[in-house]
Amino acid sequence: GLKTHPNVEDITRALREATAAAEESMELSANAQRGRRALVIDGGALGLLFGAAPDAPACQLEFLRFTQTCATVVACRCAPAQKAKLVRLVRRNVRGVSALAIGDGANDVAMIQTAHVGVGISGKEGMLAVNAADFAIAQFRFLREMLLVQGRHNYRRIAVTVYYVFYKNIMFTLVIFWAQFFAAFSGTKWNLEAGNQLYNVLLTMFPILWFSVFDKDVSDETSLALPQLYHLGPGNHFYFNWRATLRWIFQAIYESLAIALLCVFSLDGLSPDGESPGLYLIGACTITLAIVVPNLKLILWFFSWNIWSFVLIGFEVVLWWGVGGVVASEIKPENRGTSGEFIAQFVLGWYKLWGNVNELGTFWLLMLLVPAVVLLPQVFYSFYMRRFHPQFRDLAMECEYHGLPIDALKAWQIPAGQRQRRLVKGAPRPLYQASRFQRLCASLCGSKAKSESARSTATRA
Repeated sequence: GLKTHPNVEDITRALREATAAAEESMELSANAQRGRRALVIDGGALGLLFGAAPDAPACQLEFLRFTQTCATVVACRCAPAQKAKLVRLVRRNVRGVSALAIGDGANDVAMIQTAHVGVGISGKEGMLAVNAADFAIAQFRFLREMLLVQGRHNYRRIAVTVYYVFYKNIMFTLVIFWAQFFAAFSGTKWNLEAGNQLYNVLLTMFPILWFSVFDKDVSDETSLALPQLYHLGPGNHFYFNWRATLRWIFQAIYESLAIALLCVFSLDGLSPDGESPGLYLIGACTITLAIVVPNLKLILWFFSWNIWSFVLIGFEVVLWWGVGGVVASEIKPENRGTSGEFIAQFVLGWYKLWGNVNELGTFWLLMLLVPAVVLLPQVFYSFYMRRFHPQFRDLAMECEYHGLPIDALKAWQIPAGQRQRRLVKGAPRPLYQASRFQRLCASLCGSKAKSESARSTATRA
């Protein structure tokens, strides 16, 4: 045991022995859980931990190593600055950690501002903690629902929304890029310019907005009953990672290539005399598919299907047909006038084009085949992963859908190896270190000061 008044060496030795014992017990039992272990430390020990003694960095390292084997670390009788330093120590030395700090008084403000996410509780101790926090709740028990329900749902929806927005813009831009191979890289765009401008703000906006606000994979009750579901988000980075990023980018490239090439080669020699169709007729087909495919693709990501999901997707498609009809019928080349010249650049080549496009049987065949070619592989991939490599979330959804008991899922515990976070290289890092931007500014200011000093010296000479 420790002395009544230990020093830094005593704390370091005790932490090192406790870490060795914890790691040995975890090696002996493969199912050992770190939930059986906790650390209690007071303000006096933290003062030595963050002190200026030469052995303080070694003590901090042993402290970080032992906390990796613990489920709970209780720090009592701490000063506000010690709370903030404890959060900063974890932030700077644990790889991939997301720190949340919660408090209800003025002595928690420094800790709340140091963490990645700050939560303030409005209570008898005033509103200082709430004013300094990112989120405010009335009681501490609301934190469970804020994290496990609202936080988990929003994390998943925002991750998909970010990927979807980048995906549809990459795909749409690449469709225009592939056109340059058939236009001798002249810079001529085969898409309707008005469609380019309305693509994000109108033609693909409403379904993703509905998804980002209302979609749920499991009910709120299941999210509270199975806190393991939260691990797929910030803990496991299942929704937002480099693998998912590359997958979305690959899908955008594949779908844009399929839309461009299938339209070009399917419409070749379409006219009765064997001539190739015009550039804008091909563009009408490609931009229509570039609107239809992303809207249909979102069906694969909806978990809570309802009438509004399909109404909004259908509304976007119908809206594009209306825009194309208005553009093709209203602006006549001979009646443009002075103000019409500005509008004409957005509807170039589309006068009476949309009606001709809709009369082509090949156009409607492309509307059926191209979405099937680009989306069916993703349907089969999703089916394969959920059938043969299901995630914990997939099992929870299946139990909820079929009304099965979730007792077995409640008993499952996340392996300790997945819950632990490795320390960064060179830990422990200094608690306060200038960022790269601050160091760059300091070096620039230093160079400027040196040049001014040299100039003044030359002037005096």
